[in-house]
Amino acid sequence: MCIIVAPECYTVDELGSAFVSIVISRPTAPPYLRTALLGAAGGLRTSVPWGALAARGRLGGGARRLVPLAAGAGELAIDKLPQTPARSSPPGLAARLGSGAAAGWLVAGPPGAAIASAAAGLSAFAGERTRAAIGRQSGLPDPLIAVVEDLLAIGLALAATRA
Repeated sequence: MCIIVAPECYTVDELGSAFVSIVISRPTAPPYLRTALLGAAGGLRTSVPWGALAARGRLGGGARRLVPLAAGAGELAIDKLPQTPARSSPPGLAARLGSGAAAGWLVAGPPGAAIASAAAGLSAFAGERTRAAIGRQSGLPDPLIAVVEDLLAIGLALAATRA
């Protein structure tokens, strides 16, 4: 599959890598950009922002660190199952909005909560539609596309939580 940007044609992987590289190359992103990235990651995978915060030591140690990491690993596995409900279903969307808002609050207070929640909602719908379109157009199995989406979510969250 090819996405046309200006006169060039890029694969989805190339565009995703370029985006994450640009974001990660910044030494420290401004707080509101970090909250938007955390929210976008949470829209793709609900628990990934918390896993990234835990991995960076921002939630403390012990259970405060292990529980979000375990939840993130579990979500990455469960997302590949065919019976997993759509992220745009009311419970799935509410979890993504809430996760994004709470992570944004932790990083930048109430404005961060609003920004991250909005970014989570946008990325939830955009991710769902993009994943379906890539599957239809490429014929790739959905779990394979989901792994690429996992990597994008993790990259966004790690970029957002970079010290």
